[in-house]
Amino acid sequence: MYLSKFESSGLILPRLDNPARYSRFQQYMDTKMLLMMFVSRLAEQISPDDVLINVCNPGMTAGTGLGKDVKNPGFAARFFIPLFVKTVGRSVGAGASVYIHALITEGRKRHGSFISDWTIKPYPRLMYTQKGQSMRERLWQETMEELHFASDSGFADLFASGREKFVNNQN
Repeated sequence: MYLSKFESSGLILPRLDNPARYSRFQQYMDTKMLLMMFVSRLAEQISPDDVLINVCNPGMTAGTGLGKDVKNPGFAARFFIPLFVKTVGRSVGAGASVYIHALITEGRKRHGSFISDWTIKPYPRLMYTQKGQSMRERLWQETMEELHFASDSGFADLFASGREKFVNNQN
């Protein structure tokens, strides 16, 4: 997450789709950072009275199957990494408890936060810079364009319409 070096002055999503740029570990770090950017922006759009939105990091968790779909794994991917994860990683229950902590313990007051190791952590440094804020806004706009098919007005309208229908059905 914090190791990501992803910086883009142009379009973000096409860069992720570029097979020439793909490296499994780098893509993992980059998409984690972009997830943080997107979710922090999404949390600004949605009231915590409607939905609590946070980025949760369960930490290295053994038993999840992460990496099992790797084609032609090398020696390290077949033997060393699984042994390391099994030895050092958290149980699935412990990893899941980070999500429960985010909802129950942190609640509304921490809406839009990054939660890891059962505590609020700062977002990556890039997100606090002008460059990072610009990238976050471009990611938001690109994603809204991608989701436009779901509603003539886009994602924001789709959510508002769903909430309005829910409220009307309660009366």
